[in-house]
Amino acid sequence: MKKILMSLLLVFMAFSLYGQDREHKTEKEIEKYYYNATDDYFEHQYDSAIIKLDVLDFLYEENSNIKFFLGMCYFFKSDFNKAINYYELSLENVAYTNNYQNGKYTPHVVYFYLGFANEKIGDNKDAIWYYKKYIELEKDKDIIFNTEDRIEIIKLVYNITD
Repeated sequence: MKKILMSLLLVFMAFSLYGQDREHKTEKEIEKYYYNATDDYFEHQYDSAIIKLDVLDFLYEENSNIKFFLGMCYFFKSDFNKAINYYELSLENVAYTNNYQNGKYTPHVVYFYLGFANEKIGDNKDAIWYYKKYIELEKDKDIIFNTEDRIEIIKLVYNITD
């Protein structure tokens, strides 16, 4: 009886290890697929990146980083409405950090691009709001001056008051 139990335990462990090995391989394949998608983005191959990122977004719908990259792809394809949609979705499930680490974007950057995309579609009041949110969250105050100037220009050109 003891031999039978030991045999069953060994068989179970073998299947369990095989399953873990398969899971590990799948995780590595998905990680590689993600890096291929971001490589496409950085190489300005936005259509290819979007196809891959859409698959990843389906698999990991809570992943803010994937949504951010989708927004960036659409932004650079001048589809600002889709970019805005993905930027807003990327802000739903992310905790604020002002450090860019391990390929994860920082939410304040999203506010800048939301401002820029809204400016591109002519929604200047929202653009100003997002630019101000970006300025509020940006830790490196030396880089916000162009954004402050941009706000003032928008207000002046479109006669917008606070």
